[in-house]
Parts: sequence; C-alpha cells; structure tokens
Amino acid sequence: MGFGNCVLTLAAPENIEAVGDAAILYNDEGDLTRKLQRVLRDGSLVHAFRNRAQTRVREHYTWDRVVDQYEQLFAEMAGLPVLKR
Repeated sequence: MGFGNCVLTLAAPENIEAVGDAAILYNDEGDLTRKLQRVLRDGSLVHAFRNRAQTRVREHYTWDRVVDQYEQLFAEMAGLPVLKR
C-alpha cells in the first residue's frame, strides 16, 4: 500500500482492519477472479485505489503513530494511566 499499489485482499477481519477502504476486498476465489478482471479493465478504479492506499498509509502507519499505539497498549497492560498526545 505504501508504494501506491492497488491492493486486493481477502475480506478477513484483520485485513479489513489494516486496509480500511483503501483496498479491494474479495470473499473467495470466484470473487477474486471477478475483481481481478474488473481491475484489469478499469484503469480509473486502479488509480483511485492507488491513491487511497497511499493516503491510508500516510494517515495510519507513520512511525510516530505506531509508537504511540504501542505505548498506549503497554500502559494499558501495565495498568498505568494512558497519556493522550
């Protein structure tokens, strides 16, 4: 996603959490086949998902944000108050 690729991923909860609305989700191999065919035919769709992917990475996966989330998790696990920035 960070390289601006159009991503297709299995519609599993952990994948959905990671990609949000920045990827094309599929449910099974038949669905994947249909969605791949659509991607191959529709350049504007690919372009839109490339932009969404890069935006999602910029907004959700910066090192500062990842570190903040780890600090929050560790504080919660240790029973300490969580500091919001």
